[in-house]
Amino acid sequence: MCNEKSLRGQTGRAWWPATSIATFGYSGQLRINTKHELTRLSLNRYPHPRMSHSSSVTISFRVPSLVVLVSALLFGSCLSMTKGQDPVFDPNEPNLAKEATVVAEKTSSGSGVSTKNLNDSNVLTIWKSPVPAVITLDLGEVKEIPNLELYIPPQFATPRKQEVEVKVSPDGSNYTVAFPKELQFFSKQTRNMVYIPLATNARYVQVIISSNNDGEDAILSEIRIPH
Repeated sequence: MCNEKSLRGQTGRAWWPATSIATFGYSGQLRINTKHELTRLSLNRYPHPRMSHSSSVTISFRVPSLVVLVSALLFGSCLSMTKGQDPVFDPNEPNLAKEATVVAEKTSSGSGVSTKNLNDSNVLTIWKSPVPAVITLDLGEVKEIPNLELYIPPQFATPRKQEVEVKVSPDGSNYTVAFPKELQFFSKQTRNMVYIPLATNARYVQVIISSNNDGEDAILSEIRIPH
């Protein structure tokens, strides 16, 4: 049996739905280029990339993606396919958060720690806050929000667990829950990124982090809202 979760992938600038599936004790990712050729296959040992794992392997090659799809159907294999998705945050990808006004209720003291780092297109800079931490993004007008991506720096080797909730509003006053509170896992297997499905329309997006690794400050390095 395959455990399935909807994601989105990209080839060039054309967005299309993709699927993340885990089975047989492995989870995987395929990278397909604009010529529809498979260029990278990554496998993790456990059934979901959010879980800890004992081993992983990445293989780079170039074959028509149709061959892989047909093979998967014939042998019953289930893999996660994302088109053109880089292993870390790409500052050149479309991002509604990049031009948004970002306000945090609290920000921890420390060298280089700033709210501005949440949408500076630099995944190496950070924002930290005591929990509960609340970040509000003003997109300027009501816009379609397919999903939200939250990043911490890729060099962080220790997995981070943060409880995240997302609320949205058309006017900054009346908020509704778009994504209920849920524990999220940032790790190397998730590229230190978590994907929050929203599929909504709003001007204001509020990210609430209520816990992080047994009482540590909430931490993020970048927020991305694809469009």
